[in-house]
Amino acid sequence: MVNKYTTTTTVSNVKTDTAVIDSSVARAVFRSDVNNQTSFNNNFLDGYFGAGFTFDLQPYKSAEFFFQPTIGWTTGIPTLSPVNTQNYNNKVISVTKQWHMFYLVRAYYIQKLSGMSTLVLGTDMRGFLPKDAPQLATYIGLNVNVNNVIKLLGINN
Repeated sequence: MVNKYTTTTTVSNVKTDTAVIDSSVARAVFRSDVNNQTSFNNNFLDGYFGAGFTFDLQPYKSAEFFFQPTIGWTTGIPTLSPVNTQNYNNKVISVTKQWHMFYLVRAYYIQKLSGMSTLVLGTDMRGFLPKDAPQLATYIGLNVNVNNVIKLLGINN
C-alpha cells in the first residue's frame, strides 16, 4: 500500500525583543525563528500480508451476497509529527516503522431489479489492532442499463 502524506507547519514569532551586543559577546550564537511555513510531501510504501476467506452467496436468483474478512500484519504505519522534525531545511519527518496487525472486512448485497438494473448496498470496515478505532465506509448505488436510460430520455440512434 502506498500512502502520501502532506504536512504543513507554520512557525510564527509571538514576541520580538531587541538586544545590544558589544564586542565581548560578538562570538555568541543567537537563534532567530522567523515567520515561515514549511510543507513536507512524503510517500511511504508499506507491505500488507494477510489471510482471510470469501463468501460469495446467491440466496436466490436475483440476489448476491458477498462477505470477505481479512486479518494480517503490515510492515508499518508512519508516525508523522512536524514537531519532531530534525531538520526543517532538508524536510526530514520522523517516521517510526513497526509491525501492526490489521483487519479488513468487505461486504455487499446486490439485488437485481427489473429492466436490467441492480441495487448495491455495501460496507468496508478496516483498522489496526488492538487500539485503533475502526474506519467504516458504507455505500449505496444503483446500476442502470445505459440502453434503458436512453429509452427513458427518448433519445433515438
